[in-house]
Amino acid sequence: KILQGFFFFFYYTTDYVEEILKLVRRSHGRSHFALRWGLEEEKHADTWANSLLFSRQRSPAFLEDYKYNLRANVHRSKWEDDPLRNLIYTVFQERATQLNYLNLAKIARGQSEKPQHQHDADPLLAKVATTIAVDEAAHYNFFLEGVRLFLYYYPARTLDAIKDVLDHFMMPASAIVPDWNEFNEAVYKAGIYGPR
Repeated sequence: KILQGFFFFFYYTTDYVEEILKLVRRSHGRSHFALRWGLEEEKHADTWANSLLFSRQRSPAFLEDYKYNLRANVHRSKWEDDPLRNLIYTVFQERATQLNYLNLAKIARGQSEKPQHQHDADPLLAKVATTIAVDEAAHYNFFLEGVRLFLYYYPARTLDAIKDVLDHFMMPASAIVPDWNEFNEAVYKAGIYGPR
């Protein structure tokens, strides 16, 4: 359930990139960065899909049906028309996904604090989760620098936007993904991610 959930976050990358491109398409640097960021996120989707297949947790037929059903919905962020809030949201979302994967890697290294996962060591999964977490850290730092620029030039407006994003923060696509509640509960029980 957990790997499948991580897959669906990234499966909506085309929607995330489309939203960002609409906001920054007139900026050569920002629009091209969005394309490259999207490509990297899409590679993460493929990596999680392959993890599901090679762990034999899901069959190729299941995954094809699942992807088809996910595409029935379109992800739209709460701030799809607000570049500043969209940027700030991305900072928190990138950090949250990095923490997800670092905590999954701990479980996969056999270092879980939860008794039910004490014997769930999987060195290959630990490497996959760690590798993706490194990418997420790089994304987080890139977007954070953008927010720091806004804080410098527009402090009041940026702090207001940060508060708004934190007040409404949810992981992407959580409102449209099937089985979201089961995934959320599994992640919470495993100690991977929680309200704090």
